[in-house]
Amino acid sequence: MPITRLSPQDAQAAIQGWTDAVNALFQQVQQWIMEERPEWQIEFTTADVTEESLGRYAMQVMEISAQSGRLILEPVGRDVFGADGRIDLYAWPSLYRVMLLRSFAGDEWVIRTSSGIDWPQPWSRSGFLAVADRLLRAV
Repeated sequence: MPITRLSPQDAQAAIQGWTDAVNALFQQVQQWIMEERPEWQIEFTTADVTEESLGRYAMQVMEISAQSGRLILEPVGRDVFGADGRIDLYAWPSLYRVMLLRSFAGDEWVIRTSSGIDWPQPWSRSGFLAVADRLLRAV
């Protein structure tokens, strides 16, 4: 079934809701890093996202520099199969990654591996730190 492009007003509202959800997640991650890994440095860049239903729009990308490597949280899109949005969390330069999938039921996030297996810990401070540390060790 083809995806229908939303009206400009509906697309703008959907993009704003998605942007708000991503920004809230980034603020949460930033707070966890400040409290648990203050030596990590955070920078933000911007990337363009293009989706069939929403068109082209800009999103922030969070880049985290740690002693043992670099982590990137990059929004992939709002309209993804089985979720209400996806952000990739990957290590640079290895590109090992996990997906953060936003549930349809609200602002809950699920960590899923590239092979489709849910991470054993839920999205939380400890879940984020565990997956971040594992990704950095895999570099």
